[in-house]
Amino acid sequence: MATTQTKFFDATKVNGRVQISLDLDGDTTDDTIDISGLTSAAGAVGDLERVQIERIRWSQTSGGVIKLDWHRDAGNELIINLYGNGHWFNDFAIKSQTLATTDTGDIIVNATEAATLILDLRKIQGYSGRSDQNSG
Repeated sequence: MATTQTKFFDATKVNGRVQISLDLDGDTTDDTIDISGLTSAAGAVGDLERVQIERIRWSQTSGGVIKLDWHRDAGNELIINLYGNGHWFNDFAIKSQTLATTDTGDIIVNATEAATLILDLRKIQGYSGRSDQNSG
């Protein structure tokens, strides 16, 4: 069974929120959340899309691990390892400080056991601007 990825919502523009659910089959194959495929992605060279993670919810069937990475050409950057079942959120969102212009910033997900993962993201760069808000 392949991983199922569902977008519950994908708000437009910079600062828009996104909620994505993944039903992971636990085959240890990397799954990718393509952030350039989100609504209002600018798609221009030098205007790379970036998101921050604001909330994570997860549930696993047994004692496996869910690993989240930022995509980097020079080797992925670990975001967090998740064990068991849980819910994480913080006033300080998770965003990469080291992504280069050649890195996609996609989120790579890998699970060693069947699991469900829900991510709440916020668009912070590379998406169309809002007329009522400074996107810088």
